[in-house]
Amino acid sequence: VGTWLTYRSHLLWFGGDPNEALQAARSAWELGVSTRDLALQVRARFQEGLVFLTQDRADDCAAAMCDVLHYAKETPSGRYGINSSLFVTAQSYLARASADKGHFKKAEAALRLAREAARELREPFAHIFVLVGLGYVALRQGRAQRAATSLRKACSICGSADAPLMYPVAASYLAMALMKAGAFAEALTIAESAVSAAERTGFKAYQPLRLAILSDALWHVGRQKESAEQA
Repeated sequence: VGTWLTYRSHLLWFGGDPNEALQAARSAWELGVSTRDLALQVRARFQEGLVFLTQDRADDCAAAMCDVLHYAKETPSGRYGINSSLFVTAQSYLARASADKGHFKKAEAALRLAREAARELREPFAHIFVLVGLGYVALRQGRAQRAATSLRKACSICGSADAPLMYPVAASYLAMALMKAGAFAEALTIAESAVSAAERTGFKAYQPLRLAILSDALWHVGRQKESAEQA
């Protein structure tokens, strides 16, 4: 039941229903508490943090990911998907939440740990999360060129490693970075591909943001009518 609840939470989040996703995650956490299953509690907190990030609740997301990173050390690896790859993902989300609050030293520290773990794992998926985290933090710091470099690498790995579900995330932030760097035509192409890729897979989490980025790109190339429609 715990596994079912965490999977249900993830699927609901992915499909754009954060309130139900949060309820499923909390049900999983309550079950973990009642059965004294720490691993289930850790996984449930991860799912909560994921929803909080989508809802722009940066403080709540950071607290959840800190719990995951702290208590995951006390749980057997492999249960409920708790492994080194989850460690990288949680650090990346912690970095993004910290950057949203302007806590850049904390964000950079999380990314250093994520990069070290990803280097040992040698998994393309882990490297994508690190690169997206690096790009996002650089964006928040106003370093558009640095952000674009990391995010372009992430998009490339998404294609070569057959990781299509991460492409809309990396591509939307890449489009944002390109606009800040003044490369509006390329930003539009990337923004369109991010929206289309998400639509093909039913990835509705963050889709409003991707549409807003597309609207912005259309406006910058002089296509105001289409920009307004997307907005």
